[in-house]
Amino acid sequence: LSQVCPKSIPEDIFPRILAKMERPAAIAELMEITAEKNRTRFRQGMLDPLLKAKMVAMTIPDKPNSSRQRYILTAKGEAVLRKSDKEKLSDS
Repeated sequence: LSQVCPKSIPEDIFPRILAKMERPAAIAELMEITAEKNRTRFRQGMLDPLLKAKMVAMTIPDKPNSSRQRYILTAKGEAVLRKSDKEKLSDS
């Protein structure tokens, strides 16, 4: 997991954020997971690295600042989440 997790995202939060995006999620929903109050800081520190790594995608890529914008897992993000789940099971 540490090999695929962007460095700006704490490893304990990373799988929870990905799991939340199995269904389209608004930025406010994702911010609740991290308890981050500042949208800009959250976007720069959490969302942008995930978008650049192509683990998540915008539902409205042409309008990144839309109030209806949601974020969803890509196939790459789903694979990382499944791998994370398997690691948790093997650790138990």
